[in-house]
Parts: sequence; structure tokens; C-alpha cells
Amino acid sequence: MPTTIWNISDLSNITLDASALIATATAQGAVRAVIGSTSGKYYFEFSLNQFSSGNSGVGIANASAVLSSVGPTPTNACLVYPSGNVWLNNAFSGKTIGGITAGSVVCVALDLSLYQIWLRVGASGNWNGSATNDPATGVGGIALAAIASASVAVFPIFAGGASGEKATALFGDSAHFFGVVPSGFTAGYPVAGSPGPTVVQMTQMAVEQWSTVNPAGQLTQIAIEHWNTVNPTGLMTQIAIEQWASVVGAGFFSARHV
Repeated sequence: MPTTIWNISDLSNITLDASALIATATAQGAVRAVIGSTSGKYYFEFSLNQFSSGNSGVGIANASAVLSSVGPTPTNACLVYPSGNVWLNNAFSGKTIGGITAGSVVCVALDLSLYQIWLRVGASGNWNGSATNDPATGVGGIALAAIASASVAVFPIFAGGASGEKATALFGDSAHFFGVVPSGFTAGYPVAGSPGPTVVQMTQMAVEQWSTVNPAGQLTQIAIEHWNTVNPTGLMTQIAIEQWASVVGAGFFSARHV
């Protein structure tokens, strides 16, 4: 199923594969995901193909994070590094989740109602480094008020500290995850599945047709308004038809509204 992907237009010194899910650094740089969010509770993962540079990190960032330097200077971001140390807005958060190497999977539980985040290494790792921490109960999260709010969206991010560092985005549903989605969290970022357009509107469509041979006719003023916010809700209004005939038995039919 379609999932959130890396943003092909929001990156620095990063190349993406054809699926825009595998990001590879060509130098110090980073890439944000296509979609950011200001609300909701989401679970997603990063599979780390190569992850050894001290300036490589994964986590979240807002739109103000400078992608060319966010790895060594995680201002406007929350990143976990190969050491397992979690840094928030360019300061050590006090949380360590254990060493991360090539082949590791970093799991993320992001709560944008409490504005907190939990990270762990692998499906059985401890959230934010402690067995007592639990995103399902809201215990032991890292507060994100410095980088996220109801008006400041955050995005999944991969920062590559050197050429060759590589991460695969696992932003889809639970079928693609190594770990179990915590209770109350959505599987995927920002939602499982592929949301379509939220509003479709078509208005003022007019057609006039004239005929000079039998059977003469005229069709005018067809107007349609169609509003759709969630399939299959819809509204169609103002269909008007005028038809004229000049042959024997001619009738008159006009201005019919449905």
C-alpha cells in the first residue's frame, strides 16, 4: 500500500532510490519526509543500512531544521545517534537507548497530543532506555515543546554524517514493521494508507448546442456543483435544460431543475 516517503525536494547531500524510501548520504546532509504533522499519535521505524558516523541520526525535525548541518547540530530536531544518545534541539536529552549499528532498526512512537517522543532499538528494546517507560501509558517520554506545537509540524528525518550512510523509511502500516505498534498509536506516519484529496469542487459547467438540421434542438445552461469531503458524500445541484423544437408536434420543455 502507498506510504509516506522521503521528500525528493527537501534534502541536502542525499540521494533517493526510485521508491523514495531508501536515502543515501553523499556527504553530510539530511532529508525530511513528505508529510509533517501537528497532531495525532504515530508509530514508525527506520531500518539502518549503514549507520556509523557520529553525525548520523534519525528521528524528527521541524521545517526550520537546516538539513546541511542538522546531523552535528540538531537544532529544531530530535535525533538519536549511533551511540544511542538522544539529542533534542542541540542538547543531550538525558536519554540513551543503546548502541545502533548497520542492520539495526530504530522504532519511534510520536505522541503529538502530549508532544512527547519515545525511541528504542529493535522490537524488544526499552523505550527511551528504561523498561518502565511506555508510550501507551504516556510514561517516560521526551518532551518536544521546544520543536513541536499545534502550529509547528514535525517530520521524520534521516541525517547522514558521511558519504555512504544509508537509511530505509518504514513509514507504512503494521505489516511492514519489525516491532509492535503501541496501544493507541496509528501504524504509520502520519496515517496508515493513502489519504486522497480532502475537498473536490467543480462549479459552473455550461454547454450550449445548436442544431440547424432535423430535429432542431438547443441545449443550454447545464450547471453542476459537486462537493466531496469524504467519499461517498456528494452534492449535485442546478441542472437546467432548455429544449426547443420547430417541427410538427413540437413541444416546449425548459428550465427543469433537479
